[in-house]
Amino acid sequence: MNEMVKNEQEKKSNNGVWLSCLVTLIVLAVIAGFMISLVTHIYWLTVTIAGCFLLALDCILLIGEFEKQRKRNFIFPLIILAAGGCAVICGIMLKIDPDGFKDFALKNTPLAFLLLFLFSGIGIIISALIEPARKRRCCTEKVMGVCVDLQVGLTASSGRRRSRVPIYEFYYAGETHRIAESTYSNFANPQIGAKREIYVDTESLDEIYEPIRSRKLNIMTCGLGICFAAMALLGLVMVYAVK
Repeated sequence: MNEMVKNEQEKKSNNGVWLSCLVTLIVLAVIAGFMISLVTHIYWLTVTIAGCFLLALDCILLIGEFEKQRKRNFIFPLIILAAGGCAVICGIMLKIDPDGFKDFALKNTPLAFLLLFLFSGIGIIISALIEPARKRRCCTEKVMGVCVDLQVGLTASSGRRRSRVPIYEFYYAGETHRIAESTYSNFANPQIGAKREIYVDTESLDEIYEPIRSRKLNIMTCGLGICFAAMALLGLVMVYAVK
C-alpha cells in the first residue's frame, strides 16, 4: 500500500513538472511573439497571439478540472475559452481586412460592451445556481457546528467593512474538526458562538455547506447578475430603438 501511494505521489509530481515546463514555454512564446509583433507593428499578430495564449491556458485549466475526481468547475475555463476564441477571430479579421475590421469595431463597440455585460450577468447567475448544487452533492452528512471565529480576508483594507469567512467547529467520527467556509463576505455572517446545522464532505473533510448563509449569499449574487443582465438588455433596447 505504501509503495502504491509513493508511486502515485511520484506520478503527480512528474505531471506537475511537465505542466510547469509547458506553462513556462507558453509564457516565453507569448512574450517573444508580443515583442516581435509590437516592434514590427504587426498588431493582428499581437491580438492573435493573445487569443492563442488564452486558449492554451484554457486547455491547461480544463485538463486540471478533468483530472479531478470531484468538485469540478468549468465556468472559469469556459469564460477564458470564449475570450480566447474571440481574440483569435478578431486577429484573423484584422489581418484579412484591416480597414473593414476597424470600421466594424468602431461601429459595434457599444454593442460589444452591452453583450459583455449581458453574458457576465448570465454567468454570475449560473455560477450562483450551480455552486450550491455542487456543494449539496458533495456535503451530505448533517452535523451541528459552532462558529468559533470569523477569519478576515487577506485583501481587506482598513477603513472599510472587512470580508470575513466563518470557521465552524463540529464533532464527527469521534473527533473534533474545524473547517472554514469557502466564500468571504461582509454579509450574512453568523455571530461567534452561533450554532448552525452544516453539511460536511465526509470523504475529505475539507468542505462544508451551510444552508442559511449560502442561501443569503446566493440571493445577493443572483441579484447582482440580474442587475448586470437587466442593464445590458435595457441598453440593447435603447440602441436598437435609436436605429
